[in-house]
Amino acid sequence: WRKLEKEIENHKVLDGYTVKTQKSSRRTRERPDVFGINPKNNRDRIIVDAKCVKEVTSSHIKQVKGYKKTFFAKKGVIVASSDSKITNQTRREAKDANIKIVRGKTKRKKNFLGF
Repeated sequence: WRKLEKEIENHKVLDGYTVKTQKSSRRTRERPDVFGINPKNNRDRIIVDAKCVKEVTSSHIKQVKGYKKTFFAKKGVIVASSDSKITNQTRREAKDANIKIVRGKTKRKKNFLGF
């Protein structure tokens, strides 16, 4: 998870943005992984959240929607690990909310219980 978070700090979706990691909202105390502001246009903001999970779900989309609302961001991006499952329904829901889902290079760490 931390590798994926480090990876998104330099991701191509953040080109042209001034990036702040783990920026906390004073009002709601919400804290997305990466928050970016375009230095030429302060109203152009982006939220990027790293997800190192088995499957990206609608609850993850809802979380990023909340971040967008709190930080007045126009764009939202979810960077999922390379082996995360993303259904077509989740992609449609993200597209409707102006959230882009991209895959990172990092794989999630799988837990084997040995049973």
